[in-house]
Amino acid sequence: MKDQAEIHKKLIQGLTPRQRKAVETIDKDLEIIACAGAGKTKTITHRILNLIAHGVKPENIVAITFTRKAAAEMKGRIYKLGQELLGDTTGFAGMYIGTIDAFCLKMLQDHKDEYAKFSVLDEVQAKIFIERYERESGFKDSAIDKAYNLNHLFDPDTRQYSIFEKYEKKISIYSGLMSILNGCWFDRQYRQRWSKELRDMLDAYNSCLREHKYFEFSGLIREMIEYLDPDSDSNGGEMSEFGRIVFDKVKYLTIDEYQDTNPSQEYLVKLFKKYAGAQLCVVGDADQTIYQFRGSDERNILDFKNAYGSELIKLKEDFRSTPAVIDIAASSIINGHIGEGDYERMIPGKINGSSLEYEEGDTVWEAFDDFDSEAEFITDRIKELRATGIPYKEMAILFRKRKEYYFGIEAEDFQKKMAMKLHEADIPYIIEGLNLLYITKEYAASRGIFDYLYEKTARPYKKSDDEFEYGYVTRSDKKEKEESEQKKLYDLWLEAYPDIEERGLKAAIRKLSSLDLSKKKFGHECNMQQIYQDFIGELSILGDTGDKAERILYNLGKFSKLIADYELLYFKESPLYKINRFRRHLNKVAEGLYPEGMEDNAYLQSDAVRIMTIHQSKGLEFTAVFVPALAQNVFPGTPFDSRGKIYGPIDLIGADNWVPNYEVYKGGLEDERKMFYVAVTRAKKYLFLTYGSNYGRVNEVRSVLLTEAIGSSYLKQYDAGDEYTALHLPEIEEVPIPITLNFSLLSNYFDCPYRFKLSNLYGFVQPYTSAQGYGRVLHEIMMHIHRAWINGERPDRAQIEKIAEDALYLPFASQPQIDNSLTGAKACARAYVEQNEKDADKIVASEMDINIEMGEGVSVNGRIDLVRKIDDRDGAEKTAIVDLKSAGKDAEQCLNAEQLKIYAIGYQEMTGEAADYLMIYNLGKPDGSGNKGDSVKESELVETRRRVLDAARCIRSSELPKTKSDKCSSCYVRGLCKG
Repeated sequence: MKDQAEIHKKLIQGLTPRQRKAVETIDKDLEIIACAGAGKTKTITHRILNLIAHGVKPENIVAITFTRKAAAEMKGRIYKLGQELLGDTTGFAGMYIGTIDAFCLKMLQDHKDEYAKFSVLDEVQAKIFIERYERESGFKDSAIDKAYNLNHLFDPDTRQYSIFEKYEKKISIYSGLMSILNGCWFDRQYRQRWSKELRDMLDAYNSCLREHKYFEFSGLIREMIEYLDPDSDSNGGEMSEFGRIVFDKVKYLTIDEYQDTNPSQEYLVKLFKKYAGAQLCVVGDADQTIYQFRGSDERNILDFKNAYGSELIKLKEDFRSTPAVIDIAASSIINGHIGEGDYERMIPGKINGSSLEYEEGDTVWEAFDDFDSEAEFITDRIKELRATGIPYKEMAILFRKRKEYYFGIEAEDFQKKMAMKLHEADIPYIIEGLNLLYITKEYAASRGIFDYLYEKTARPYKKSDDEFEYGYVTRSDKKEKEESEQKKLYDLWLEAYPDIEERGLKAAIRKLSSLDLSKKKFGHECNMQQIYQDFIGELSILGDTGDKAERILYNLGKFSKLIADYELLYFKESPLYKINRFRRHLNKVAEGLYPEGMEDNAYLQSDAVRIMTIHQSKGLEFTAVFVPALAQNVFPGTPFDSRGKIYGPIDLIGADNWVPNYEVYKGGLEDERKMFYVAVTRAKKYLFLTYGSNYGRVNEVRSVLLTEAIGSSYLKQYDAGDEYTALHLPEIEEVPIPITLNFSLLSNYFDCPYRFKLSNLYGFVQPYTSAQGYGRVLHEIMMHIHRAWINGERPDRAQIEKIAEDALYLPFASQPQIDNSLTGAKACARAYVEQNEKDADKIVASEMDINIEMGEGVSVNGRIDLVRKIDDRDGAEKTAIVDLKSAGKDAEQCLNAEQLKIYAIGYQEMTGEAADYLMIYNLGKPDGSGNKGDSVKESELVETRRRVLDAARCIRSSELPKTKSDKCSSCYVRGLCKG
C-alpha cells in the first residue's frame, strides 16, 4: 500500500472543509445532511476508501443505495479511486454495495438453504400475483371496502364511478395494505392491536407467496428481521446462527437516501448497531423525502443524532445549479422550516473553471388558459434551447402526476398531451416507464394478436335476450368471423406502422391462424411470449432503420415485458383460459400498474427530451427543467373537489392506532413542497414553472408552491424578448452510463450482439420454458454437496437424494416433467459424488462472488461455481477454477469462451492470487469424458479485458449487428430475428 500521508492528501484534495471532515470521521457514527448537488456520492466514496486505507477489511463494509443505478455509480467510483490511491483493489469484491432488498436476499440465500429457490416479485408482479391468486392471497373486495374509507363517489353528470371503485385500484390498495402490515410486523405494540381479519389477510398473503417461492419487498425485509432479531417470534430471545454470521460480517454500514427509509428498514439499522456493533454512516436530506406513499419516514434522519449520539455534518453547498435555481428552491422549502433556529439554507458552491452563470430569463414562470397552450409554450422553448446547442437529453419535463382527476374521474392526461405536442413539433422524446404504452398504436396492434387468437377459437353466441355463453360456432360462421378478425388485426398493424411490408404481415397472420388452441390443454402449448415474438419476426420492422422503427421496437419490447410479467404467474394455465385472462388483465388491471419511480435499466441514453414524473427524476440532473401544471388542485393536489366532497387521499380506517407511522402515508402540503424542491433542484441552469386555469375544472388557481417560488427575486414572469445563448452553459459531459454486466449478458453479446440489443435495449423478454430452472437446480445441489465437503461432512446416498429433493423447483413445469427432472437430478448428484468425493478435501471455495471493475464505468459480476486444488504433472499443487455445465453444453466451446477467463480475473482481484487452470465439468457425463481443462494464460486475460471493454463501447453506441452462426437455430430470440 502507498504511503499513508500521500493517500490522505489525495483523499481530501478538492473537498470542502465539511466534506473533508466527513471523510476523516471514521471512528464514530456519522450523520451527513446533504442538500441537492452537495457532492454526497463523492464524499461517501472517499470516506469508504479512507476506511480501507486505515485497515478496514472490504468484506466488513456494506453500503446501501436507493437504486441499482446509484449502486453501480458508487461501486465504479470506489474501485477507480481505490486503484488510484491504494494501487490495489484486492478483496474489494467482498464489499457489498447495492439496495437493501438485494442485500437481504443475498444474506438469506447464502445462509438459509430454504430460500435458495426464492425470487423477488417487483411491485408490478406482486399486484399480478394478487390478481392471479385472488382468493388464496386473502384479497377480498368487501374487506378492502371495510378497511378503507374509499369514498366511492358517483358523479351524476358523467354517470361514472370514482377511480377507487376500479378493480386494479383495489388490488393496488390491497398490495399497499400488505406492505404496511409486513413493514410494521416487528413492532409488537402495534401488531397486538390488529383485528383478526387483518391478521388472517396477512397470513394468507404471506403463506401464498411462500408456497409459490416468492418474496415481495416488504416481506423480504420482514423475513430478514425475523431471523436476525433475537427477540423475534422465531428466535425467542436467542441469537440465531444466521444472526451470528450476518452480524459478524457487517461492521461498517453506510446508508444513502436515509430520509426514504421506512420503520422496518430503520429497525434493521438498530439491530446492526445493537448486535453487530456496526459503525453507522447515514446520508440524506429530510427536504428530499418523496416516497411517503411507501412508508418513508423523515423522522429516521431527523432523530438520528439523538438516537445514536452521532457526529452531524451538514453539506449545504449546491455545486450543480446556478444561484437562481438554488434561491428559487430555497424560497419554497424554507417555508417548511419556519421557527427552526438551526436550519441552514443551502447556498451556491463554487466550481473552479466553470462557465455556468445565471442570465436574465433563465428562470421564469407563466400562466395559461389551458394545458394545450402550456404544452405549446414548453415545445417552443425546447426548440429555442436546442438552437443554442443544448442536447435534447439535457432537457426534462417533470410532472407531479400523469393525469388529473376531477371528482374521481379522469379529466386531463398531461403526459399524453405533452407527448403529442412534441410529436407534432418533430422533437424526439422518451416517456419513462410503461404507463403510457397503452395509448400507443403498437400496444393496440400487439394486444390485437391475442384478441384474434381468442376470438377465432371461441366467441359468445346468443342464448337468450340477456344471456351469452361461450362455445364453438358453425363452420361457415367461423370462417366469416375469422376473416373479419384477420382484417381487424391487419388494419391494426398497418395503422401502427404504415411502412410495414404487406407480404410479411400476411405471413404473420397466416402463421397465427394455423394455431388451434381448442385442442391444447397445457400452458406450455400456448407460450404467449413465443407466439408474440414469432409474429413480430415475420414482419419487416426488425430490418428497418431510423427513428420511427426504433420507437416502434421500443414499444413492442415494452409489450413483451408486459406479457412476461403476466405469464410469470399464469404460464401453466390452460391456453384459452390464459389468453382470455390476459385480455381481462389488460382491460381491468394493467393500465396504470407500473409505479412511479420504477427504475429504468437502459444501457444507453438517446438524445431525446425526457418526460417523467418527479419520482422518476430523483438522482438525475438536466440543463433545463420544465415543471408544468402548477395549479393548486394539481400540485399540490387538494383533497376536496369543487362541491366540497372529499375524494382525495384514501384513508385506512383507524390505522393511527395500529400502524406506527401511518400519518406519513396521508401526505400534506409539506410533502408536496418537498416534491417541488426535488423537481426544481434537478435543473442546472434553465427552469420553467407554468400552470393553466382549466384542467377539467374551471378557474384553477396558481399553486401555493409557485407563489412561494415567485418570492425569489430570480423568478420572473416570462418575457418573449428573452434570448438564450451558449455563453454560460454548464459543462455537458458525455459521462458513460455505468454498465454492470454478468455472464448471461456477456454470453448474449458475444454469441450475437443483435440478440443483446433485442433483449436489453429494446426489452424483449426471453420466453419462459417448461424446463426453465433445471440448470439452477443442479448448481444448487452441487453447492450443498461442496459445502458439506468443506465442512468435513460426507453425505450418504439418502442425504444426497434429500439435497436433490429440496433443491428441485421448476415453476413452469408440469408434474410429469417435475418427476422426470427429480429422477435425473438425483442420478446426476450420485454420479458426481461417486466420481469426486475422493478429492473432497481439495475444495477451496464454492459459489464465490466476484466483481471486476474493467474501467470506463464497466463492471462485471458473477459467481464462480468451484475453486479447488489439483496436482499437475510434476506433482505440484495448483489452483483450478471449475465451471459446472449441464448436459448438452459443449465443453470445448465453453472453455474457449470469455466466461472462465473472466472468472480467473475475478478470482485474482478477490484473493490477490492467480489461478493456474480453467476447467469445464460436464454434469451430463459422469465418467469425465465431457470435461475439459487448460492452463491460464496472462495474454488471454488481457485480451478478455479488452473484449469486454469493446463490448461495452458497442453497447453504449448501439453498434450491435446480427451474427449468423450455428447457434441461430437454438437462439431464444430466433422468432424475432429470423437469422
